[in-house]
Amino acid sequence: MLTPTFHFSMLDGYLAIMNRHAKICTELLEDRAGTKVDMYPVVKMCALDIICETAMGKELDSQRHANQPYVEAIVIDERTEALKRGEVESNKRAFLDLLLELKEQHSLNDEDIREEVDTFMFEGHDTTSSGMGWIVWCLACNPDIQERAYEEVMKVLGDDPDRDLTREDMGQLIYLERCIKESMRLYPPVPFASRQLQNDLQCDD
Repeated sequence: MLTPTFHFSMLDGYLAIMNRHAKICTELLEDRAGTKVDMYPVVKMCALDIICETAMGKELDSQRHANQPYVEAIVIDERTEALKRGEVESNKRAFLDLLLELKEQHSLNDEDIREEVDTFMFEGHDTTSSGMGWIVWCLACNPDIQERAYEEVMKVLGDDPDRDLTREDMGQLIYLERCIKESMRLYPPVPFASRQLQNDLQCDD
């Protein structure tokens, strides 16, 4: 039912949002250069800003104003009105937009939408920020690996290190991807998934 929202062509439209919030995060960290920084709340606010804008179409700006909670019902009402007025571009549709369209088709009710938004917002920023926090920690504990990853990023960005990353760029960050995957192997945001067989399973001899 929700598959169209996660098509790669839709995800491409979110890159600009991710780049913008990542740059805000970098700028805020530059102001704290030379000091000890607890990175977890930093990456958590960045992840929250990204998921709120990509999933709900709402710019939260929690990185600059960390104490403002998102008000779910207000966001849903605002987005509903924006859709009715035709103010949402087709290439900038958020996850919430699809849910609201399904509501119009009588596939979802208000409670269904609130539950979906709650799940998506929590899973989208909590597990992501946990993973990001461990990745930063692993790189900090291994400065030689951090330097190699940094050099790879600088090589891909070329003469303009401040430009936005593209999907093509990310495909070239092979060493950084390995660092991310190894960190997630060592410190997975969801450490296990329990399963219980419902029927007998015949294994090969």
